[in-house]
Amino acid sequence: MDRADQLLRALGVCEAGKGKFVECLIERLANAAGCEQIMTIDQHAARHAGMALLR
Repeated sequence: MDRADQLLRALGVCEAGKGKFVECLIERLANAAGCEQIMTIDQHAARHAGMALLR
């Protein structure tokens, strides 16, 4: 993993809430890449991983 810092941040976010690790990792990597908002069709990811629900 070339972005160990983001991996650790995703673990922290995941442990602090109810988010699934892969959702938290996607959100953290996208955020680090400059994405201001990550859209998803997954209601769980929208509620727990800091993503926005695409309707």
